[in-house]
Amino acid sequence: MNRPLEEIREQPELHICPACGTTNELDVLVKREYRCSQCNLELAHLDVAANGVIRGIFGWLRGVGDTIENRYQVNSVLGKGGFGATYLVEDLRLSGKRRAIKEVPELLFDEYETTLLSRLNHPSIPDIIDHNVTDGMVYLVLEFGGSRTLGGERKQYPEQRIPQAKLLPWMRQLCEVLIYLHSQDPPIIHRDLKPDNILLDETGRIMLIDFGIAKESKPATMTRTLGRAATHGFSPPEQAMGTGTDERSDIYALAATFYALLTGENPPAAHERVAGKELVPPSQIVPEISPLLEAAILQALNLNVNHRQQTMQEFSQALETIALSAHDSGTHTAEYTGRTVMVGRTIGVTDATGLHPHSIKLPSGQITGSAAPIVETGIKKMTPKYKVWLTLGSIAVALAAIFTMVYIYWHKSEIVKTDQTPTQVDSGSKELSTNPPTPIDVSGSGGDAEKPSGKPEVMLKPDEGRGKEQNNNSKDNPTNT
Repeated sequence: MNRPLEEIREQPELHICPACGTTNELDVLVKREYRCSQCNLELAHLDVAANGVIRGIFGWLRGVGDTIENRYQVNSVLGKGGFGATYLVEDLRLSGKRRAIKEVPELLFDEYETTLLSRLNHPSIPDIIDHNVTDGMVYLVLEFGGSRTLGGERKQYPEQRIPQAKLLPWMRQLCEVLIYLHSQDPPIIHRDLKPDNILLDETGRIMLIDFGIAKESKPATMTRTLGRAATHGFSPPEQAMGTGTDERSDIYALAATFYALLTGENPPAAHERVAGKELVPPSQIVPEISPLLEAAILQALNLNVNHRQQTMQEFSQALETIALSAHDSGTHTAEYTGRTVMVGRTIGVTDATGLHPHSIKLPSGQITGSAAPIVETGIKKMTPKYKVWLTLGSIAVALAAIFTMVYIYWHKSEIVKTDQTPTQVDSGSKELSTNPPTPIDVSGSGGDAEKPSGKPEVMLKPDEGRGKEQNNNSKDNPTNT
């Protein structure tokens, strides 16, 4: 039995979310800017005016089970951005081999992305293996062996917070691929880093996608129209306000991604921070975060581009130091056993080691927020650099001791030699000793010694002395013959 036409007209138009399966009425979606009422996924490709007003839609997202080009079957939606969506699909012609497909409305598609990816060669940048246009949509088929994004991975953890020990290796991989992009001539700025644009394969390898608003950093070249797009919470203020971007813009976006995955909360949008909204330090949300990591993230999220790390290598080096520190301590950062104390308080250690915790270098930049900074402390093993310096210091002390002993021994030897050498006096010298030696009575008469004559005394041999004495006596006391 056919239903009346009036009943058919009154039936609301429904759209099922391909991510969570929630059924949404069209009228409700329009009021919610086409976002799912359950998971907040944007369910359509929007036509947005320059002032941000939604003028209409280019089309709806594909549903689970839909087939693209009679070849690629949609398994799930990996992510949705401002200009396109990314699906996880199975290649029906290759026994269900998994691929990633990016769907972009033809009117929004920029051929620059295809040209850019075709000349890049990096393990974390997927190759484009197919390119088709169907029903007003452009499809880029990407080589990919995974099934998730970091945006989806965070949902598997309590409060959407990925532990630091789990997240740190992925962030270091992101640094590597961004260093590669920035090393191109001219440098390539991704400009759209966020959790949904980072794929993760089954081996834990990061894949960076969505180069739709990437640009080559040429000072004399105007930024492309698509390149002025921004993602609230992840794009730096210079991108949101259109004042120009460079490598430091990607550093901000990477730190914002790190912040979101670590704390479970997206950073405030850049324009809100410029207006005065404070960025909550990560340690106030996740107390067990490494102080060094917090300092690196907060520096990279500085609104002033000149106060951030100036190169991606600098940010990567900070992460490497944190990773080495966690490895040398014999435990992960999230598993520290020390107490959390206020900065500047004395910590008493009562364990059997009798050691004191190492002091921790605090971030030099200003941390906003009402709470005072907190520092996680704990007794850790010496790092290799500390051991090297300790060894060099011990060697220096030993060498100093040896040189001191040699100098003392040499000095004493010189003193002994000086004492054992007889002093020779020049008979013609007019300088007299202040305390001249007492003359020796060589006559044996026991009489009083003669007073010094004021002339230097001459040492005589015993025989010569007696002969001269006899001569002197004969002159003083002549005898008659």
